[in-house]
Amino acid sequence: MKLNKSVKKALAYACSVVLVVGIMTGYQKNVQGTIPEDMTVIDNTKDLHKPEGTAWQLYFGGAGGPVASGGFKGGTSLEDPFTLYVEQTSGAEWGIQAVTPQISGLKAFVTYQYSVTFTSSKAGTFYTKENYSNSKKVMQEYTEGENTVTGTFTPSGTGAVILFDMMEVESDTLFEFTDISVTDDFVEITTEAPTADAEGYEYTISEEWTNTTPWQAFAGGKNSMKFKSGTVDKNNIGLDMEILNSNGSDWSVQARILKEKAVFGPLVNQTTYDVEFSYTSSMSGSIVFQIAGNNNEPMQIEEGTHVITFEYASLETGYPNIYMNLAGLPTGTKFNFNAKFTEKQETSQSSPAETESSTEAKPVETESSTEAKPVETESSTESKPAESETPSVEKTTKPVASTEQKTDKPEITKQPESSSSAIGEEKTPDAGVAAPVKAKIVKVSVKKKSSKKIRMSLKKTSGAEGYQIAVYKTKKNAKQNKKALVKKFSKKTKVTVISKKLKNKKNLYLRVRAYALDKNKVKVYGKWSAIKRVKSK
Repeated sequence: MKLNKSVKKALAYACSVVLVVGIMTGYQKNVQGTIPEDMTVIDNTKDLHKPEGTAWQLYFGGAGGPVASGGFKGGTSLEDPFTLYVEQTSGAEWGIQAVTPQISGLKAFVTYQYSVTFTSSKAGTFYTKENYSNSKKVMQEYTEGENTVTGTFTPSGTGAVILFDMMEVESDTLFEFTDISVTDDFVEITTEAPTADAEGYEYTISEEWTNTTPWQAFAGGKNSMKFKSGTVDKNNIGLDMEILNSNGSDWSVQARILKEKAVFGPLVNQTTYDVEFSYTSSMSGSIVFQIAGNNNEPMQIEEGTHVITFEYASLETGYPNIYMNLAGLPTGTKFNFNAKFTEKQETSQSSPAETESSTEAKPVETESSTEAKPVETESSTESKPAESETPSVEKTTKPVASTEQKTDKPEITKQPESSSSAIGEEKTPDAGVAAPVKAKIVKVSVKKKSSKKIRMSLKKTSGAEGYQIAVYKTKKNAKQNKKALVKKFSKKTKVTVISKKLKNKKNLYLRVRAYALDKNKVKVYGKWSAIKRVKSK
């Protein structure tokens, strides 16, 4: 059947009307209501403000999302009922705020309980806190009809105001606040620590730290996690957790060990530690592993089981705080880790005793010849390590430093690399300890130029206790073992090197060598591997 052009247009128009009506019918479920005529419309501003006609302060801002809207009536004093209508919520944290009139006549440093009675046209959730004393924010669930919510605070002055964060209030909700009061005559209700589930996991409590030891956990707002208490054995720490909900906001999900618990350590001041951070994760993400306020660089986490090794230079003696920012792990991530701190055996400068022993090992190198040209001796020994046919066992050839020089540069201070400095000056090992064979890099990759991470696989070397990896900017530096961007040790054959020095480098050059240990735990090195170039994508 053929239809003329007019009929076709009419049918198309009718279909469009039906489609629009259908869409609008579904949309009506989520659309905001209408502000009652007897209410004053709330102006959208950038700041909390007190509109004319009320003693309450209000903020209905956009906060980067849909602009919130609503109206109010009354609330000219603390005793005057206040009606608030949320026409449409922004859905953003702190996107809708309401603050009561001032509550006066309080005593400083006395604990009070505030009580708010109101009716609501819908059930939902908002948050309350006393806004002058920096009290914790409390999640309050309410039902349709009459409700009373409470919280406690300790003011530092004689006044208080109660703040409501209505980020989760549903659109088209009408509130009427009828009574707001405080009292210091109340029975404080304490909640027991969360009960562990069948697998032994405990759950975070919104907006407060758990009291579990040695580890404590925190999740803000709607974020949450469950965890097992974790382990601490001197310089070994571990934790098993699952991120139940995370919005990705910085430090919104955390775990910590406090130094006053005296469970991790003690660490020694001005001492470098090798840290082996082994973990298993069900998803990729990032964490911040912060020790004594240091190490704020995100640590990239990959799905699966991995080991990351790095150095930590202790700046204080005793038991440091450890904080973990877990907000970079996605919702649903199952994550467990163990971090082992081992005091580094080698130092960047040799002690007088070590220098003497190295001089005795080679009596031909007299004190005068060593002092006359320490740089030449060093460069002549290390200028062409790649051409050497014998396994390299590096040792100190520097002259004995005076007491004054030792004071200026303590043993733990790393010397800046120069054209004459080679990688890792070592103590003299016992004679007769066999050096491992030449190491080999099997595979190496870097995801992109902006990455701060290189992943590599090494061939398992017979007799090796571990491996030293060095990364260079140029092939020339790699050949001469000079000016390494990154140096690290690993006991594993699958290694991830992480450093901000690797960022934005188009080409990087890698070498690796295996080492064995003598009875004094001094490293005996095998030959350097062939140079491996890695090109960023």
